[in-house]
Amino acid sequence: MRYSLLLLVVLGCADSQPPTWGTGAALTASEVETTSVVLAWGEASDDEALRGYELRRDGEPIETFGTDVREHPVSGLADATTYAFSVVAKDVAGNPSEPLHVEVTTLDGTPPTFPANARVVAVPNEDGTRVTLSWPEGVDNVGVARYELHYRGEPAGQTETTTIELEGGVEGWRVFAVDARGNASTAIVANGDAAARADTEPRAASDDAVHPDVAPVRIELSPAVQRAVQRTQATTMINARLRVNPDLTLR
Repeated sequence: MRYSLLLLVVLGCADSQPPTWGTGAALTASEVETTSVVLAWGEASDDEALRGYELRRDGEPIETFGTDVREHPVSGLADATTYAFSVVAKDVAGNPSEPLHVEVTTLDGTPPTFPANARVVAVPNEDGTRVTLSWPEGVDNVGVARYELHYRGEPAGQTETTTIELEGGVEGWRVFAVDARGNASTAIVANGDAAARADTEPRAASDDAVHPDVAPVRIELSPAVQRAVQRTQATTMINARLRVNPDLTLR
């Protein structure tokens, strides 16, 4: 009988009150990168004794800390991914507080790519001063925002579609697929003598270089266009001869 009464007294004295958060306490995220984030939270208190904090990701515990730690960097995350983080305070009896929550989306660090065996098709106009370029769609984990074009090393324009008409010749063009954060693919290059390649070396948005890597591709011209280019070249040669010798009579 005495043992039963003692047990009831002990049970009645057990700590069942969970910790509580201070006024305005919140779980916050800062320094969000492609694969990491820094989390910080407010201070909790308990009527008996606070043991520490438990950090959770998508509902699963990932770290526990003592009462003196209220900030922690989390790494090893996937880029362009949304995570639900939470933190609970626990007392020495194991009672958990209400959780604090924050949702974090990591930055996009994956550049777009072009499909294997991509081809650039170039169609010049009749006098060869303009060219219509077209290419296959780029592929990205979030989405391609635009295509940037360079002509002979200089920026020449951009478009959200996969075809554009610009001033210039047939060769010397580079096309980059770019996502919303500025990650750029390897370029596909207008080079009539080069075979197409599928390999791509992506450029992250944080790089200082401006689209440095390229993958040559072949330009495909129809027979009619080839004849038009040949006529344009022949006319250019004749004009050049006349400038050298104005007395030359052509027969």
